[in-house]
Amino acid sequence: MRMRRMFRVSLLAWCMTSVLWMSVMSVEAGETEKTAENQTVVTKQQEEEIFQIEDITELDEEFEALEEESVFIIEEVEQYRRETRRKKMQRIVVIILVIVIFVTGITTGLVEKRKKDPAAAEENDTEKITGGQT
Repeated sequence: MRMRRMFRVSLLAWCMTSVLWMSVMSVEAGETEKTAENQTVVTKQQEEEIFQIEDITELDEEFEALEEESVFIIEEVEQYRRETRRKKMQRIVVIILVIVIFVTGITTGLVEKRKKDPAAAEENDTEKITGGQT
């Protein structure tokens, strides 16, 4: 069992190395010349970019534009945060007012009920005193 597993692992490793070895192809001289030409083109483009970067006035203008954009973004974020805080406070106030209205309505109803039916209120008071026993 162990030998079979080791044989399978070694066979798999051998297959993988052979595939990798076969996939490596020799590079022709023409391909190296093409890559050398491509590299020279890339280096020329990089040199042109370096010369463009050396123009400091354009950089200053770009930095000023970036600074203005960042200040604008920061102000927008702060305004958004203020609005969310304000909305949260408004929700809390509305919830508190609704609760106060319900509590006021319930207490007013209970007080009015006691005023209209004094006998029921007295029975409730005697039940409280005697503990519900007659």
